[in-house]
Amino acid sequence: MPKLMEETGYNRTELYALWARFKALCSISKVPKGIDKDTFHRGLPQLSVEDDFFIDRVFAILDADGSGILEWQEFVEALSALEKGDINKRVGFLFRVYDLNGDGTIHRSEAMQFFLASLLINANDEVEEVARHFVNKIFAAVGCAHKDSMNIEDALAYMKDHPAADIYSLFGRTMVSTRQQSNANSPGKLDPMAAIIG
Repeated sequence: MPKLMEETGYNRTELYALWARFKALCSISKVPKGIDKDTFHRGLPQLSVEDDFFIDRVFAILDADGSGILEWQEFVEALSALEKGDINKRVGFLFRVYDLNGDGTIHRSEAMQFFLASLLINANDEVEEVARHFVNKIFAAVGCAHKDSMNIEDALAYMKDHPAADIYSLFGRTMVSTRQQSNANSPGKLDPMAAIIG
């Protein structure tokens, strides 16, 4: 247990609560010894409004053994990356998700694919222009306005310069932990997307 606590950032009480949550999700999963993708999507509030393309990618990365289900270790690592991870862990996780070709960077075309999928509508010229604008704003925000790709160091530098920002919302994602939601609702906290979209 101490090793798992150190690796994930969860304390003993939180891990026991996660175990109960894991077992509850297993009970409604198609495969009772783990959590299938549909249960993962519906059962985690952080992911409930995310699009299928994003969920498929997240699940494929977390399902390290390719079994089609998340076992306990994969589940706790997933929640650690989504909720408890330090900024390096969260940025690293996001990069693994968005880096479709596995070259260690996020290309504009990869970010476009995710943004278009999140719109849940058929792409046309106007929709693609909105997506391109959104991607350009992201790249400009992290200091890559004139580059076709960004690396993890670019994103980490942005986060260091903007400690109140959330890397997931920077990329238009809704995955925020309970802790981040309460911080975001605190007086004096700015919405990180307002600076990018505004």
